[in-house]
Amino acid sequence: MRLTRPIVTRPAGEVYCWVWMSLVPLAFLAASVAGAESVSAQQMKADFERKRAEHKRKFEQQKRELTQSHERPRQQSLRDVANSRPTPSPKSNSIAFNAAAAPPPGDCLLEFAAIARNASSMEQVLRYLPDGEQKTLREQQANYDPKQAASGRAWHKKQNPNLSEETLTHLSNPPFTNSLKFHRSLASHICEVLSVKVEGNTAELVVSTTNGATINGGHYPYSKAHVEMIGQGNSWRLSRYRPSDVYYQELPKAP
Repeated sequence: MRLTRPIVTRPAGEVYCWVWMSLVPLAFLAASVAGAESVSAQQMKADFERKRAEHKRKFEQQKRELTQSHERPRQQSLRDVANSRPTPSPKSNSIAFNAAAAPPPGDCLLEFAAIARNASSMEQVLRYLPDGEQKTLREQQANYDPKQAASGRAWHKKQNPNLSEETLTHLSNPPFTNSLKFHRSLASHICEVLSVKVEGNTAELVVSTTNGATINGGHYPYSKAHVEMIGQGNSWRLSRYRPSDVYYQELPKAP
């Protein structure tokens, strides 16, 4: 006798149910994989953002350090040269100011810059300075003793053998020589007047300059400076000059 395997048939609804139940684990597995990939992607994105923020922080820190390292010698040089400018006496503003007859402060500053950048003697620049500063400079120049200056140079060299020749020369120069060097350098950087604010006989100006710097290998050729001028007689006279430590790749313009 030949035995035959019985054929078992299932109702259509049961078949569909069995198929659906079989697919559920697969769907759950796919969702789990997708969820894991989503969490992994989010984690990677978070790690990327964290690393980018850390890189930006380090970059900004290096930028500040480089700016300070470039700025420090330049500012020190300006301060050293500026030491040749005498402190105005209390009577430096004693000259009455005729505001109606005076040109605008910006015009007076640009005239000073045009004369000073090509000046060959301090006498050409003095009239653009406050009266008290003029008098003090003249007194210092009159009292300058070359022998005493040479002796002072030797003393400074002995006290600090590391002083450069440039510094020793500055310390022993006649007052007019250092002051002319300072004002010629200052004037050579002035480009345009960006803003002017006048209060009484004092004017605060902001000017664009060519006093640049190199930061992270990139050259920024322009900057700004704050200039104070005081009114005396029939003109505005240069009282103070403060260079900025912010640099630009394009020349700053008036708003």
